[in-house]
Amino acid sequence: MKRVAWASLGLAFAGAAIWTRAQVGGGIRPVASLFPAGAVLYLEAKNIQPLLADWNSSAEKKLWLESGNYQVFSRSTLFQKLNNAQQEFAAAAGIPPDMALLSNVAGAESGIAIYDIGKLEFLYITRLPAARLADNFLWRARASYEARQSAGVAYYVKQDKASQRLAAFAASNDYLFLATREDVIANALALLASQKAPAMTTEAWYTTATQTSRNPGDLRLVLNMKRLMASPYMRSYWIQRNASELVRYASAISDLTRMPGVFVENRMLFRAGEETGARNENAVSQIVRLVPANAGFYRATASPSADEAFSLIRDKILEPQ
Repeated sequence: MKRVAWASLGLAFAGAAIWTRAQVGGGIRPVASLFPAGAVLYLEAKNIQPLLADWNSSAEKKLWLESGNYQVFSRSTLFQKLNNAQQEFAAAAGIPPDMALLSNVAGAESGIAIYDIGKLEFLYITRLPAARLADNFLWRARASYEARQSAGVAYYVKQDKASQRLAAFAASNDYLFLATREDVIANALALLASQKAPAMTTEAWYTTATQTSRNPGDLRLVLNMKRLMASPYMRSYWIQRNASELVRYASAISDLTRMPGVFVENRMLFRAGEETGARNENAVSQIVRLVPANAGFYRATASPSADEAFSLIRDKILEPQ
């Protein structure tokens, strides 16, 4: 089951967590504002703890593990790479990144940013009450880590010599951090202390997407498409095999909302240099109002090219397949 937990995180683009008690002023801030610049993608949950609990006890998880698709995936090169990364992380952290650890470090509002999809370099931040810190697996193992500081906040670092894989964690003001790169966690703590440091929330790929899609779902995924499409790992392992169609986009955002008996996903992609803001948002909103209530899927484009419009009319009206 340890491999299953790591593979599930890899597919969702990966994660885990955490910490050290420190004294830094400041009130509640959006988790996204604490992530340093340079991320390839960012996944955020309004409340990750019940999501993990629901998935872990769901019939869907059981069906997935027994499915032919999972059997094929478990024999793939990607699965083996994820399994190797899991073992390296366990060697560095001293704790296996399984469902027990994930549940142990899952707080309320949480986010994970991937900084290198090939090396699986990530930073995870969650809101976790200080009262839960004493029961945290990593906190109890902190004596085996090297203590360092950033912006007056203590964090702990440990590295596996064989793989050079690093694990670092910290905790402050009910925020819990876990990273596999020391500079990333150090910069996150600097942002927490309101020090000047490049932040993800100031980067164009992030602001373009989030300022246009203003209603976050229970899960929100924001993609730095320019960085992703430049990665050979994206071209090799992207399951849709449509990389040539995606290179024109600079960023993308997907919001997944749980409703009784149904999941609703809203996805937007933004071309490089594309106009954003109220004009495009209002235009798309007017079109979306015409979508039938029972539609299982719809797509709306704010400014399609003439070729795109013609292809849509041909394929859906004139010459439907």
